[in-house]
This record gives sequence, C-alpha cells and structure tokens, in this order.
Amino acid sequence: MKNKITTLSSLLTMIVLLPSITYAAGVGELLEKVRGWLNLLVPMLITLGIIAFFWGLTKYLLTQGEDKKKGLDIMLMGILAVFVMGSIGGLVGLLQSTTGIDNGSNTINPPCVGKACNNS
Repeated sequence: MKNKITTLSSLLTMIVLLPSITYAAGVGELLEKVRGWLNLLVPMLITLGIIAFFWGLTKYLLTQGEDKKKGLDIMLMGILAVFVMGSIGGLVGLLQSTTGIDNGSNTINPPCVGKACNNS
C-alpha cells in the first residue's frame, strides 16, 4: 500500500511539474518556476502545522486515556513542524543577507565592508 502511494504521488508530481520544466526557456526561468511553487507550498505547510496543533489540542482536551496521549503527540508534531520551517526560513534569510543575494532577482550584491561603504 505504501509503495502504491509513493508511486502515485511521484506520478502526480511529475504530471504537474513536467509542463513547467518542458516549457522553461532556460535554467533561470526554471528556477523562477520552482521558486513560485515553493512560495505557494511553504505557507500551506505552515498552515497545516498550525491546524495539526489545534487538532491535537482539541483531541487532548476532549478525550481521555490513550487518545489524550495521541492528542499530545499531534500537538508536539505540529509545534515542531512550524518551528523547523520557521528556523529554516530564518537561516535562509541570514544566508541571503550575509552573502548579499537579493531575494527578488538573480544578482549578487556583495556586503558593504570598510571603506567601500561610502554612502555620502
């Protein structure tokens, strides 16, 4: 069953992404399309993590026994997922500001150091 789900999800991913890859004029355009997909996917994953937390909270508060433990586990996984995604976003932002890579373009702007930083 797990093998079928993996195969089906891989097939669906290829069906959705193959036209974007095929019609891309170059590597830059392909990277822009991937960036667009990721910009849509990340907020959805964060939302799913928050929903999982509240689902676990509801399950924890309204049940007893073994289901209470399952609710606590779901809450923990939801918080952990949101924390990991936020941490990765912060690290990417730190690397971008450190290396001078602009988020909106494909150019690299070296950080300003020493006498090269004359803004006056």
